[in-house]
Amino acid sequence: MQVYVKSRGFTPESDYSWLPSDPPDVANYKSYIDSEYPSLILYSFDNRLALLVTGSESDREDFRGRKIRNSVLWISESNGHEDEKMLRAIACEFLDNYLAGKLNQIICKDEKVSNPGFTFDQERLLNIVSMDRLDSIQSNPLSKDELKAKYATNTPRLKSDLSNLVREYELPKNGILKFLVVTGKVEESKIKDPSVWRSLSTEISDSRWQLKKKNRDPSLSASYHLSCSNPSTTDNNVEEMIPNPIDFVLSKTDIDIARFVFECQNLHDKVNSGNRLSDYDKIIIKAAEKKLNHFLNEINDIKRRDSEN
Repeated sequence: MQVYVKSRGFTPESDYSWLPSDPPDVANYKSYIDSEYPSLILYSFDNRLALLVTGSESDREDFRGRKIRNSVLWISESNGHEDEKMLRAIACEFLDNYLAGKLNQIICKDEKVSNPGFTFDQERLLNIVSMDRLDSIQSNPLSKDELKAKYATNTPRLKSDLSNLVREYELPKNGILKFLVVTGKVEESKIKDPSVWRSLSTEISDSRWQLKKKNRDPSLSASYHLSCSNPSTTDNNVEEMIPNPIDFVLSKTDIDIARFVFECQNLHDKVNSGNRLSDYDKIIIKAAEKKLNHFLNEINDIKRRDSEN
């Protein structure tokens, strides 16, 4: 397990910085949280798991009397059971309001060096969860209903509800890349993003868990929508591996340049961020291509018949 800490010292020169070095790029994930507010995001990349906690208030102040906030990023060596269990346990510490106090004790002023002006005990961060709390993490499979992506407002009750869920059940294994987002005010579209399994935000007013709706590509003016869940040319074995329907949207202005839109496993983000595609991802893409070709052939047949008439 790797760990990175972002904080600052007292002087103007000791501004916020990461130690021991800048971590792997987290820009694609920070847009989902308000980093000034106590926030958390648990996500997967490069077949590893990462947990980013930001905005954790400390007892230290800077030269202007402002409270210094700590951020910590844990990155696992793999997405295996033990690593997942540890990061789920740390997430529960955050949701149960135990983590901030522990970080405040571990990340402290560096009395010897004014820049960066803070230091931390790496071993304590790597073992921040007690054995009793770690042993309480179970690995039950999620029910069909709990696999569905949901969102709600960020309240103590719902954080406790989410903590119980994370403590009892393993993370989704249906290709989702972002598991948990708990934050303050961010764009509503980020909170309702169906590629995130569970989201809590103060921007949302819903006090009960709400199902997330599948996105449509806003750049398309769709005249109609065809469900692609059961095309006759799709191999049934491949189809069963797809957890969500893949949608085909046709442009009203030019049917020949119809674009294939799918949110399944959040492949858009994965490709754009330069991450490797797994064998499972390639199966999804292959199935999507079959569906697209099937409907393009049907469209061409319809256009040909119309021209003949």
